[in-house]
Amino acid sequence: VAPQALALLNSDMMEKAAIALAARFEDVVPRTQIEQLYAHVLQRPPSDQEMERCRAYLQEHGLPALARVLLNLNEFIFID
Repeated sequence: VAPQALALLNSDMMEKAAIALAARFEDVVPRTQIEQLYAHVLQRPPSDQEMERCRAYLQEHGLPALARVLLNLNEFIFID
């Protein structure tokens, strides 16, 4: 449901979680930041396409914003 997804994306709790998660990986190079975020959040490495998209997003928006994106993926929220 779209309103629930927007509520989660915009919640203070999710912002704090994303900032705390990003802080764990601040001291490494961008590629490693992305790899570690994926490992921590999704328990898998990013695909080549995901890596490229994440690099571009990271440059434009920063690490906390990328962490917030990963925490809001269906893959993170729902169990298959």
